[in-house]
Formats: sequence, structure tokens, C-alpha cells
Amino acid sequence: MDRDVMVGKLPRDVYTQQKVEILTALRKLGEKLTTEDEAFLAANASATLSHFEKVTASLGSEDKIMALASSGVGKTQT
Repeated sequence: MDRDVMVGKLPRDVYTQQKVEILTALRKLGEKLTTEDEAFLAANASATLSHFEKVTASLGSEDKIMALASSGVGKTQT
């Protein structure tokens, strides 16, 4: 991904979103992230991702998907 963004094959915003999602998933799986990766997460984690982490920590896998989907639908309707 780093290479793709450097050569212009991947837009910076898509890169940031994907990297945050991947690093968050790795952390959830118990992987030790580097200091650089932790700093990247701290600088780029959005409120949506923070909400997703809270939901995934407290619900079962089917409930996680439904809660995240419904929160997104609720925000677009209001």
C-alpha cells in the first residue's frame, strides 16, 4: 500500500482509511504495533472507527455488523 500511494496508484485518503482499518484489526488480534503505527493510528483514527472499536468490543460478531450498519443508517437519515 505504501508503494501504491507513493507512485500515485492509490489516493492518499483511501490509503489512510485502509491502513487505519488494517492496523486496528491487527491490534484487536493481539499484534504488537510499532511506535510509528501507533502514532499513525492516533493521528488518523476517526470517530467512526472509534465507535466501531467500542461496538466490536462489546457485541458478538453478528451483532457487531448490525450495530455498525444501523448506526451508519441512523446518521444518514438525521
